[in-house]
Amino acid sequence: MGKSNPHTRESSKFENMYRNNKILHIQLFSFFFCLKLDGEDARIVDYFDYIAGTSTGGIMTALLTTPSKKDGRPCAAKEINQFYRIEGPIIFSKEAEITNSVAKSFMQRSHLNEKIIEIVGDICLSDTLTNVVIPAYDMKSLHPVIFSTQKAKRMKSQIQLADVIMSTTAAPVFFPPHQLLGYSLVDGGMAANNPTIFAMHEAARMTENHGSPDYSKFLVLSLGTGSAKLNGSQIGFAGPIHWFFNMKSGSPPLFDVLFRASNDMVDMCTALVLGHYNSMHNFLRIQ
Repeated sequence: MGKSNPHTRESSKFENMYRNNKILHIQLFSFFFCLKLDGEDARIVDYFDYIAGTSTGGIMTALLTTPSKKDGRPCAAKEINQFYRIEGPIIFSKEAEITNSVAKSFMQRSHLNEKIIEIVGDICLSDTLTNVVIPAYDMKSLHPVIFSTQKAKRMKSQIQLADVIMSTTAAPVFFPPHQLLGYSLVDGGMAANNPTIFAMHEAARMTENHGSPDYSKFLVLSLGTGSAKLNGSQIGFAGPIHWFFNMKSGSPPLFDVLFRASNDMVDMCTALVLGHYNSMHNFLRIQ
């Protein structure tokens, strides 16, 4: 299932790597080291069989795998950087506190929907240029809902990629749930802030050999958002206010702890699975 880049002949050092399944999990901006990997015409989609992303990582996953109307090629990473520089302050306003008005949340949500449709159009999930895996969370059943290219193809689904993005980015408190296929969907980070395991599971289903996937052929690159050091002693037992409000970072310490713990558990599970197949060297986590 490995891919070779059709846009260059200078990738011989990656030749052996292409024989395996390559999975890219995206959370945020740390993928930009790939910008000049193989020339100006190269795209990240040329190198990975599966790309997964949650929440804002879901936006980037979609943009990296959506064929443009102009030449059928997806966005370059630098174009996504430009998208966030221009649209980010509007969509993810720093003023979007818990006290944010319903009207303002609606305006931000409408702007995101407008921009996403402007870029991905009416493309279906089944038509992405490589396999994608994007989680969301259903508030009705309290279970994760995993959207994937392969699943859409198997079910002959016509679900639009824009709907999937609106589902995985519907952060509770700030945005209303996205209604889709009978689900009431919110941010995928509620269940899978780090979707690496879901991507591996989806890839395994497509590469099973007599019912047993060969994880030794998986190459997994997991990119995080980067994180500041969290000093637990600064929180201690100082009461609920210190857990929910941090004037310096603007991020609730409780959420930081929960998401970081969840991410670490996924890393441990990934290492456990690949370690069982003596292929820990095929897993790289960059945070």
